Amino acid sequence: MTPRWFLALPLILLPPLWACKSDDPGTVTEDDDDDETTTGSGTDTATITTPETVLPTGDRILLSYSHGGCPPYSSGRAEFEGADKRWKAAFGWNTDHRDYLPDDLSDYRFIGFVAPGCASGKSFTDEEIAALAGALEIGTRVAIFADRDSCSSDPAAALLSGLGVSLGFTGDGADDNQLIDAADGNSQHQISAGLSDSVRFKEPCWVQSNKGEAVLADDDNLLIAAERPGYGGEVVVVGDYQFMDDSGFLDSGANGELADNLVRVEP
Repeated sequence: MTPRWFLALPLILLPPLWACKSDDPGTVTEDDDDDETTTGSGTDTATITTPETVLPTGDRILLSYSHGGCPPYSSGRAEFEGADKRWKAAFGWNTDHRDYLPDDLSDYRFIGFVAPGCASGKSFTDEEIAALAGALEIGTRVAIFADRDSCSSDPAAALLSGLGVSLGFTGDGADDNQLIDAADGNSQHQISAGLSDSVRFKEPCWVQSNKGEAVLADDDNLLIAAERPGYGGEVVVVGDYQFMDDSGFLDSGANGELADNLVRVEP
């Protein structure tokens, strides 16, 4: 596997990012023209590595209510029948809903946790974190959705740390619904690129990108951020799941497009 290298500005040394390898590389995007670069002058040189992108080959989606996730309500809150049908019609992918983390994650291109810590504080085990790290290695995107009642979730924080990312939640959020203009999205990131309209969120929690990448923001407040911890897929934090559940927002503006982008997982 040929690593990808990027050119740094002269006289600026960037710290190396760690990368690891997998026995199952999935589908890897590479640029053979940018294999290696040195920076510095004279004998002072440094090489810079960036995490390798691996695209998933799985054809299923997992939405998990495990680890104290918010349970479905009769009002449609935390129900995703509309999104399930949308994804099946658009991509042919089936969605599994589980109140536990399955042992075999190899078929999933997207794993979303519905606000862990919302109903209880059950932590992820070391074995579960290792299994999710293995899913990342084959390109699976792992997302943690927040709920207004769990903006500071201990299980979510422990999982993010265990997966080796700097992402997080601030512990605070909006007191009312937020309408985010498509222009406030990161046009260079696949999740937010190309949105045709605004996106409506239900009292979202604010997230932190830290060393990751800001994806969607409302002024100074960040709603979605992503980070690739190493070789493989991305970890994503999303300040609200009700933008795509059955409580009424899925058909608003570009909400459906954003839901599609989350599970599509393209370069």
